Amino acid sequence: MSSTGVHHICARQGETFKLNFVVRVGDVDADGAPIKVNGKQTSTPMDLSGYTAHMQVRRKPDSDVVFDFSTDSEITLGGVAGTVAVVGAAAVMAAQTATKYMWDIDLIAGVGVGGEVLTPLAGAFTLEPQVTKT
Repeated sequence: MSSTGVHHICARQGETFKLNFVVRVGDVDADGAPIKVNGKQTSTPMDLSGYTAHMQVRRKPDSDVVFDFSTDSEITLGGVAGTVAVVGAAAVMAAQTATKYMWDIDLIAGVGVGGEVLTPLAGAFTLEPQVTKT
């Protein structure tokens, strides 16, 4: 995987935040050429066994962290299925100012997997204000 996909997020204060996606890699033949079906490259889920993940949301790249999610608690990786599931608690989402931020997520390969860092997705992160107060 060599490029970062762009995905803009709109979340709400006080609401449980959920982000689910599958990391996929392009299929290649024995010579390294892309395998295409109907003009589109085929892909398979990336094996995330041995990886950890870290997602941060900030106002600017060098500003303080607003949300800090990791495989220590908020991110679950699905191994050979290539799935990534991020869940932010409603209380955590309620504690921040509703405004525009930016985000990305890194997948960090363990030592036995090569130690590389991949950033499969990044983009704008808008936190909308909560209207209903309970």
